[in-house]
Amino acid sequence: MTWAPAAYARGPDEHVHRAFAIGVPRIEDGLFVELTAFHDPGLFAAFALPATSPPRTPAEA
Repeated sequence: MTWAPAAYARGPDEHVHRAFAIGVPRIEDGLFVELTAFHDPGLFAAFALPATSPPRTPAEA
């Protein structure tokens, strides 16, 4: 199984985290050797991920 972390980011004046990038790791002999990042928010839909993510805590709102 391959996992791919999704990254969300927000600007200094924004209150919502927006889709930013999806990373695909390369593992050799059980070791993490590389991460290729795809900075295309349009890819999030292909993985059934939301385009925005709500803040985790009230302090981040």
